Amino acid sequence: FWPKVGSLAFAGYHPSSVTAAYVLEGDKNQMTFSDVLNSWVSAEADNTEDLMYFNLTKGFVKNNVTAVFKHALSWLTVNVATTEATVKAGATITVSSVKFTDVMPQGDATVVNQETIAWVPEGTVEVVETVATPAKLTTTVQKLKEPLFIPQGMEGNLEVTYTIASEDGAEFTEKKVLKLNELKDKEDNALSAWEPAKHYIYNIVISTEEILIDASVENWVDVEIPVEVK
Repeated sequence: FWPKVGSLAFAGYHPSSVTAAYVLEGDKNQMTFSDVLNSWVSAEADNTEDLMYFNLTKGFVKNNVTAVFKHALSWLTVNVATTEATVKAGATITVSSVKFTDVMPQGDATVVNQETIAWVPEGTVEVVETVATPAKLTTTVQKLKEPLFIPQGMEGNLEVTYTIASEDGAEFTEKKVLKLNELKDKEDNALSAWEPAKHYIYNIVISTEEILIDASVENWVDVEIPVEVK
């Protein structure tokens, strides 16, 4: 039942031992999250914290009220692959490192009513590594570790280090450095900041001729879950 007086607010997080502090100020219909950390989707990582919220202040004259939980963080996916021509040439490409540099590690956030959550990143910038173990590339896309970032500006670089070994045994190692805020989405819009509830996909294709990196952004996929209240 919708409360006759007051509002509804929920915070959802994983795991139950999440480090973030959560405060609800009912008189302001405001939720505050403190000391939220960057996290990982990868199950093998130690830190797998995720955070969602729902906040409504107005009453509704109807039987059901839709509670839409919103993601508070930014989701990054890094994909790596090589080309068919590289495989046919007998070359082997191994990616040893894919890093996001100058990343703020934590932050505080506030959400009022149904407004977009407002973040204040803080801390000393760090480097976030997405390669758990060296990845030998094939034409099949490999997904690396997926960070969940505190929404923040893209001030740093995307650094990719890889080794190319030819069929005759010769090999060399290269590092590609790309400024994150120079990447653009499919509509040619500049990507200058990671925003909450957005999914950023970085596709990296390395061949014996070149390395191609493109980025795209889309909304975090919504999932409808039926809830039965008895």
